[in-house]
Amino acid sequence: ATGIAQIPRDSWLGRAMNRAMKICDEEKTIENAWERLHTELWTPSHSASPEAIPQIYALLRLTQGDFKRGMFWACNFGRDADTLGAVIGALSGAMYGVEVIPSTWVQTVRKPAGVCLKFAADEDIVDLATQLADLIR
Repeated sequence: ATGIAQIPRDSWLGRAMNRAMKICDEEKTIENAWERLHTELWTPSHSASPEAIPQIYALLRLTQGDFKRGMFWACNFGRDADTLGAVIGALSGAMYGVEVIPSTWVQTVRKPAGVCLKFAADEDIVDLATQLADLIR
């Protein structure tokens, strides 16, 4: 709610957010809302925040922050699924802690190979997340 309150109502993002929340109100479940969220928020500008941010808020709301459900729906959303999955995962993890993430998933991604970003090779993502969390405590 705090994030939504910061969005100017009469902006592209504000109008898209209102549309997304209306879809959530009308459809009640992610299973019912998915198609509308996907098509009614579509924009010809690929990877535009007025498309992705309302979809993220809607997915978070309709999956009630459930990490696995949120990741399933976000990563199967199409178009900007990588962004949706990354943000849903980050928000769910931040809200409910690493305990909601299956330990096998954590171990699978814990140490990047550094193929694309050589400097990231062998960095520990869990240690990095802990350090980031400590910054806000």
